[in-house]
Amino acid sequence: MKDVSEELGLQQKVQQQTRQGHLLDLVLTNIPGTNAKVRPAISDHELVLAELKFTMPKREIVKRKVWL
Repeated sequence: MKDVSEELGLQQKVQQQTRQGHLLDLVLTNIPGTNAKVRPAISDHELVLAELKFTMPKREIVKRKVWL
């Protein structure tokens, strides 16, 4: 999995353990500015919160004539 991630240019963003001393939950991305935080547990795993920075595409209004 490490080789494939590196080949695709993906980075692993989770840097803390997520289950009983092990890092099992991953966030793999190539999106710049992505952050992943480990939060308190739900059941036997810690919660992983990933924040991705996306921009909205610029919306362009097109005016046109509609004939009856």
